[in-house]
Formats: sequence, C-alpha cells, structure tokens
Amino acid sequence: MILGIDPGLRGALALFDPDTCSIVRSSSIATNTVFRNGKRRLTLDIPMLVRQIREYATPGVIGVLERVAAYRISGRRQGGSSMFSFGKTAGAIEAALAASGISYSLVMPAIWKKALGCPADKDGTLVIAGQLMPASVEHWTPRRKVRTKADCEGIGEAALLAYYGARQIRA
Repeated sequence: MILGIDPGLRGALALFDPDTCSIVRSSSIATNTVFRNGKRRLTLDIPMLVRQIREYATPGVIGVLERVAAYRISGRRQGGSSMFSFGKTAGAIEAALAASGISYSLVMPAIWKKALGCPADKDGTLVIAGQLMPASVEHWTPRRKVRTKADCEGIGEAALLAYYGARQIRA
C-alpha cells in the first residue's frame, strides 16, 4: 500500500492499493478553525494529525510526500506567514510519518505531475485522477456537508501522489 500525502492545511492523505488500482481510504489533513483579527483561519491540529497518520501505518505502507517550497505567482512571492505555516505543516507531517514508522520519499510537484500528465490547474488534476483511478472518484467528489471542493482537490492530489509512488516502485 502507498500513502500519498498532499501537504498543507488544505492537503490530504490517500491510501492506494496497487493491486486494485484504487484508493481504499482518504482524509483531509486535520485542522482546527480559529478566529484571528476577526478572520476565520485554519490551523494544524498536530495531535489529530499524528493519530490520523498512525491509522494509516499498517505493515508495508510506504509514504510519498510532495516536497514543498516557497513559490512565486506572477512575480509575487508567497507571504512570510503563509510560508511559515506551509513549512510547519510539512514538517509536522514528516515527523508524524517518522514517529509512526512509515518510510517515505519526497517528490517535487513538477516531477510527479509531468510523469502523470497533470496540468497545473486543480480541476484538470482531478480529471486525470478520475482517468487513472476510475473506481475511486467518490473520494474526490464534493458532497454537501461532507466534503468541499478544496477537500477534494487535496484528496485528488494525494491520490495521484500515491499512484505515482506505486508506479515508481514497480518500475
């Protein structure tokens, strides 16, 4: 089994079974909602994240985690607080994987997306996920009061990371 992990507060975990070419379990990264300066913000729920990852830690599971970095959009840099939050989340995921005994590899987004023919946009990525794993589409399909579109994007990317990891292992 391969555990794909899309890091970030809107990220997700997806457990892929290479034998059936399907996702057997998925979940969004554990977060809490807090209010700061009158605005609703997500924060990482680290104890819950550790419990989540431990639930996926069955014998033989291998993790594939997207390697994160600060980025630029049209010449603008990512803000300092968002970079810090993103890095903190990625570091907490790596620590939880290590504490749970799951070996893992890091892969750059450009590498796995190119290998799977994924476009840069999230909707296009979900289309590719559906083509590669048609039996698992329900994992990244929005459902009212259950799973938002943002949740689905994270789950779809985590599923594709796991799919990519399985291809690399079999190659």
